[in-house]
Amino acid sequence: MGRCLLVQVVALALWGTACSQTADSPVPASETRPPGSLGRVGSPDDAVTEPLAGAVLLMGGGPDVDSALAWWLGQARGGDVVVLRATGSTGYNDYLLGLAPVNSVETFRVNTRELAQDSALNRALRKAEAVFLAGGDQWDYIRLWGGTALEATLRSLIAHKRIAIGGTSAGCAVLGQFVFTAQNGSVTSAEALANAYHPNVTLQNQFLQVPGLENVATDQHYTQRDRHGRHLVFLGRMLASTDTARGIGVDEATAVCLPPYGQAWVVGAGKAYFLEATAATGPETFGAGQPITWHRGGQALRVYRLGQTPGGGFWLTDWQTASGGTWGWWSVQDGTLTEAYGN
Repeated sequence: MGRCLLVQVVALALWGTACSQTADSPVPASETRPPGSLGRVGSPDDAVTEPLAGAVLLMGGGPDVDSALAWWLGQARGGDVVVLRATGSTGYNDYLLGLAPVNSVETFRVNTRELAQDSALNRALRKAEAVFLAGGDQWDYIRLWGGTALEATLRSLIAHKRIAIGGTSAGCAVLGQFVFTAQNGSVTSAEALANAYHPNVTLQNQFLQVPGLENVATDQHYTQRDRHGRHLVFLGRMLASTDTARGIGVDEATAVCLPPYGQAWVVGAGKAYFLEATAATGPETFGAGQPITWHRGGQALRVYRLGQTPGGGFWLTDWQTASGGTWGWWSVQDGTLTEAYGN
């Protein structure tokens, strides 16, 4: 563990914190591209790289975190990076290419199910060593990509090629095993705490199957949009199908870096929250149309709050080993959330 922590400390010392994504780059009209491609920068040839290790990056939206992205791009081992999105343009291409020595960056806008099934697009995607899911609307990703060849390609890249996978905002939202789909639109904490079965609390079990994020629901724009309470409700709903429900919430301008050895660390201006609940201490009142009570003597959910701290980390291998942050408990009484942290 010591060597891993030393590497982390050195990396954090060398890297900055947060910086906004660059403006959209023009798409050359004459360039020949696979279906869905908006443009590629860097080498036109496929890279041959070292074996990949399967790193994960969770960014909370808002300004992108340069240092976290530079670390994540390094996990591509100089290979090819793909940005996937359902809306938007090529703003990540030049930006990512300038952050780390990768072979190429190419953006694909996949905004129909027909395009997600396209064989040429999927052949191009299978050459990637890293895939980044941009922000937008996570329901676009679920409804347009779910059950298609694109979803199967992503699952194969993650499980077998062990690419680096990451996302910001909506792209972060779909990386956990349990996904808040936003099928009926977003939901506020107040709405969810008042009714755990509010029609906008829509969860799906299994999308991309990212190792390390089993039984996890991610959430983003976390403190800025007051999403702590709704995240707790997501975990309560998850307990219907798992004995242990976990969550990772990420503030804006903040990222969670998760290398394959399991020690997550936080980079950026805000904090990340690691939540855990068990069926044995589940909610007392959790019915439809009524405010929830999930109190358990003030210790309903165990939470670790972690910011950018040299040597700080949280081990997803056991959800108990941690340093540099603060343990706390969350509880709800009649729809009102209380957060209590130690020193």
